[in-house]
Amino acid sequence: MKKVAYIIVFISTLSFSQVGIGTTTPDASSMLDITSTSAGILIPRMTQAQRTGISSPATGLLVYQTDNASGFYYFDGVWTSLAGNTIEKINDLTDGKSDNDGTQDGSSIFLGVDSGAQDDSSDNRNVGIGFQSLAVVTNGLHNVGIGYQSLQNTISGDRNVAVGYQCLQYNISNGNTAIGYQTLLANVNGDSNIGIGNSALQANLSGSRNVAIGNNVLNGTTGASDNIAIGYRVLGGTTSSGNIGIGRDVMYAQTSGFHNIGIGRQVLMSNQTGYFNTAIGYRSMYDMTGGNDNVGLGKYTLEHNAGDENTAIGNTALFFNTTGTGNTALGRRAMNENTTGSYNTAIGMDALSSTNMGNMNTSIGYNSGTTGNYNTLLGAAVGAGSGDNNIIIGYDSDLSSTSVSNEIRMGNTSITSARMQVAWTITSDKRWKEDIRELSYSSDFISKLRPVDYLRKNDDKQLREIGFIAQDVAQIIEELGLSNMGLLTQDGNGNYELRYNDFIPIIVKAIQEQKEEIDTLKNRLSQIENFLSEN
Repeated sequence: MKKVAYIIVFISTLSFSQVGIGTTTPDASSMLDITSTSAGILIPRMTQAQRTGISSPATGLLVYQTDNASGFYYFDGVWTSLAGNTIEKINDLTDGKSDNDGTQDGSSIFLGVDSGAQDDSSDNRNVGIGFQSLAVVTNGLHNVGIGYQSLQNTISGDRNVAVGYQCLQYNISNGNTAIGYQTLLANVNGDSNIGIGNSALQANLSGSRNVAIGNNVLNGTTGASDNIAIGYRVLGGTTSSGNIGIGRDVMYAQTSGFHNIGIGRQVLMSNQTGYFNTAIGYRSMYDMTGGNDNVGLGKYTLEHNAGDENTAIGNTALFFNTTGTGNTALGRRAMNENTTGSYNTAIGMDALSSTNMGNMNTSIGYNSGTTGNYNTLLGAAVGAGSGDNNIIIGYDSDLSSTSVSNEIRMGNTSITSARMQVAWTITSDKRWKEDIRELSYSSDFISKLRPVDYLRKNDDKQLREIGFIAQDVAQIIEELGLSNMGLLTQDGNGNYELRYNDFIPIIVKAIQEQKEEIDTLKNRLSQIENFLSEN
């Protein structure tokens, strides 16, 4: 009966107070106070497999593991070692892995859940850091993947570097470098690409040897190769090869165009199919969609161009050119109004700036221009109006009228002398002439001429010249009833002009007529002399 009473008292003590082992005064803060100076507490001992095999472990459950990384482990949702120095290798981490080929050199390193999950543990020298980075790599060599799902699907690709979220996620090829958010995201078998920047080369599947640096650069291309794109939104969706774009929005709309070079903001921005173009400068060839073999150097050069084989150097040169072809414009605003004119050459600021549809003009000099065709202009401020096939040489030289054609003009009204080292040669072949007739006027014409000498008003030296007064010649022509005389003309301002070389045939004809009269008189004189001598 006493034993039963003792058991009841002991159970009550366990239920309602502290328990002391080795002490009669257990600490008030403990439920169990074990005191000893010669022994310890021995908790359950088991292997790692036994520990992990415990069904539904309670939070706080404590065991001692006897194998592998031995030591105390407690459960707090996951089993955690109490010892701080039990991790000796990356392989000791639940989300870490390194090579385990017996050399223990750790030549490959993986950190992150499922990083390097399928690595064959050989000496591959890969580095994967981040969730599922290099997750399925088996025997690929020398790859570096840092970031969430970087190089996730690389199996056997070599020498790839991916730094950033989902960089080179689907890659199975070699030698690619991707740095940035989803850079080279879709690349599968393209080799030797370099992508640096947000979404650079994002859609590339098979293109190789591309260089893309900047946000959204070459982000729409899938199979193009050998392109270089640096900047923002450069070469967004090109499908072709050999392009170089540096700047913002350069060749952004390009599709099949190839071997283009664009440097500057919005250069070749609208180009789709054009090829072999070179554009350098803000908005150079901005609106062009399909022109070929053009060169634009300078702000706004060839901005609206749709033609081929044009060369524009200088701000706004050939700015409005649309379908014009084969033009060369060198100088600020040179040919900037041209739209459809072709095969023109303009050198100098504002050269041919007023030409919009003229063809085959050559203009050298500041503000020289024409709206006609086949004109040659040399000198500043030279103008050929709307006429064709004119040649004008000299500063501020103008034609006889703004619409005249087939005229040559040298010098302005300030010119006081003209010198040639050799004599003028004038074409005179019969094959260039028609309606040829004998000269019917000579002596009468010559006899009415009034040779004079005079001072030219613009001659600073005031040297006397010899010649005729054009108005006098006009009166002679009227008196003799002549018409359609090319030796006397008027320019657009009504000023008379003479063609002095035309007087030579008239003089020759007069001399011939005089010779005939002299010969006749000589013959009659001889007859008279003979008659007198006989009688």
